[in-house]
Amino acid sequence: ADAEIWNTLPQLRIPLAGQVIAKPRWQNHAIDMVQVRAVFNDEEISFLLEWDDPFKDTTHDAGQEIHEFENTYVMAVDEIPREREVFRDSVALQFPVKLKSGAKKPHFFRGDSSNPVNLWIWKSDLDDAGSNPVEDSNANGFKKPLKTQPEKGQQVKGKGVWKNGRWRVVMKRPLQTEDLNDTQFEKGKMIPMALNAWDGSNGEHGMIMSLSAWSFLYLDVPAPDSLYWYALLVVAVNAGLLLLFMRYSRSRSEKDTSS
Repeated sequence: ADAEIWNTLPQLRIPLAGQVIAKPRWQNHAIDMVQVRAVFNDEEISFLLEWDDPFKDTTHDAGQEIHEFENTYVMAVDEIPREREVFRDSVALQFPVKLKSGAKKPHFFRGDSSNPVNLWIWKSDLDDAGSNPVEDSNANGFKKPLKTQPEKGQQVKGKGVWKNGRWRVVMKRPLQTEDLNDTQFEKGKMIPMALNAWDGSNGEHGMIMSLSAWSFLYLDVPAPDSLYWYALLVVAVNAGLLLLFMRYSRSRSEKDTSS
């Protein structure tokens, strides 16, 4: 995460909001901005994600995860443990499995049954234990559980460093794989990208998290003499539009549920 090349790259500040689309809805999110940089060469692509977090949360007690809530919205004071050494810090990159022409994209919250997404989920407790901290997973909509890819399909590597109240997490993967459940990165194409983030000491786990709308990643065709090339990152919406879009999505999903 401290490689000098990152300091030479442009960054994109991606706004996040609390997950209020599906139950349990969360309005007391802690992570509202993540800075992203990306670089690639002929073989692989790497991302650096940075965000502020006053506490390093690298333990996770699955026994304290809460899956049933009395209300649609999570009551931050009474319903979840917002303390240290309970839940991990975590962040995820999300991409469509299949890149489609035009403006059509999967839903930014876990896609849907016809438009699956590929998630790279970095987990601080796995990093702290010395194992590969990134789980390569797939989703077909927020109503279905995530599917972790089998061991042979786990090609994303990562490393996180917490210092002075800030996480710096690097994730990388080959540009192309043989796995049909993986996103394939092609030069000269706009690739949608979204984020999920969890602050463990804020009680965040599972669906209780921050998330972003789609931004875009563009792998620019490089000059012949370059060894590494930065990927252009373009934010699709600002924070205000993100909140409006999430409110619209939430109201639409509630109507679908009641009909």
